[in-house]
Amino acid sequence: MTATIAIEPARLADLVLGGLVHSDLVSVSIVPDTNMATLELEYAAGNVDRFVVAPDVAMAACVRLALAARLDVLAEAGSPEGAANVTRMAVRVGADRADLLVSVSARRTGLEAELHLLGRNGRPLASRRIVSLRRCPTCKAFYPGQAVRCTVDQSELVEVIERPEPGGTIGHYRIDRLIGEGGDGLVFAGEHAVIGRPVAIKLLHRSFADEPLAARRFVGEARAISRLHHENVVEVTDFGLLADRRPFIVMELLVGRSLHVIMDEEGPLEVARALYIARAIAEGLGAAHTAGVVHNDLKPSNVLLPEGWHEHRPRLKVLDFGAASARGERQATAEGEVFGTPFYMAPEHTRGLPTDGRSDLYSLGVVLFEMLDGELPFEGDDAAVIARAHAFSAVRPIERAEGPLPPAVAKIVSRCLRKSPAERPQSALEFVTLVDEALEILGRPAWMRWMP
Repeated sequence: MTATIAIEPARLADLVLGGLVHSDLVSVSIVPDTNMATLELEYAAGNVDRFVVAPDVAMAACVRLALAARLDVLAEAGSPEGAANVTRMAVRVGADRADLLVSVSARRTGLEAELHLLGRNGRPLASRRIVSLRRCPTCKAFYPGQAVRCTVDQSELVEVIERPEPGGTIGHYRIDRLIGEGGDGLVFAGEHAVIGRPVAIKLLHRSFADEPLAARRFVGEARAISRLHHENVVEVTDFGLLADRRPFIVMELLVGRSLHVIMDEEGPLEVARALYIARAIAEGLGAAHTAGVVHNDLKPSNVLLPEGWHEHRPRLKVLDFGAASARGERQATAEGEVFGTPFYMAPEHTRGLPTDGRSDLYSLGVVLFEMLDGELPFEGDDAAVIARAHAFSAVRPIERAEGPLPPAVAKIVSRCLRKSPAERPQSALEFVTLVDEALEILGRPAWMRWMP
């Protein structure tokens, strides 16, 4: 349900706090935007109400909530965008008390607030149980959670208890096997239990279940990818929460090799092949940038080339938007944290400054350098040393057994790896144009490739 409402800021805050005490609300979020703000109310039964309010009303309500939670609003407003200020608080309305987890973070458009109900009157909130799947004990067929009897043998269906491990289920999905593990989550291969569609399921690690920032980054990844529709970007098809409130993301299941594995097995790539791969990556990044999403962690392990890809038009997928941010904003991290991989990060990213599409193009330049050279432009064991090298050190020439690169190819790498964003290609489209020009030159006879 979405509606535009007119309400006083103080009254809005009182309704939110009172609602958490007296109703079956389990969480509330107020998210400002440029023109309006969204008030989202989630109930124990799983349904969600959304209301649209004026941004200044939402701002005032966030300030009131922050003060009630004893958060320092002035300090928060001046902190890096996206840095969360989190505390636990107790709210009393009459004789009733609610224990809340409150998060207030600064955004370009205002303060964003999230409240999660932890318990009432000293008792922890019981985990709500929503039945996602039922199964026939006779024929073993799966059914949606609302079904009662098997349509084949009329047996009474039994509830399927979630088990986030191979052989178990997550939401509506059956899990086959573990296919990957990262810093924040596990990735399983499985299928929709009812319709049989193959999927990949990314689940937040249990160790991060009670960390609001980790959960917000995870949800932010789902939101970021869901805004993108391009053949070179992984597709998100579903999102949900386990009974313990850990979020999971459902994506298309991809079979193939990562660019990291390909380079590890084959060494430096043939020049035209490297350019075609870089071009396809840039097309995927361009779709993200058009949607206002900056990847912030582009690297070979986050590029997958499915089986059957064609060299001159690679069917690749850009993966893992877990470090993504909105264009021109800092990442949603705790103060002093920067998420990404130092070997591939643009200088402005390593310093915690706002990133944009040109930051991703710097990372793409590093990836292209590695494809052509077989090694990274800067290497070492100390992340801080690597970050300083990206910010201040000159990039060495690419070395290849067959000799130097044609100037048009070397120019692309050099432009991408400029320290200043203003000196790099200004868009993914400009990068693609440079690659097309270089590919045209590579098609000439060898003795003409060094001609202007």
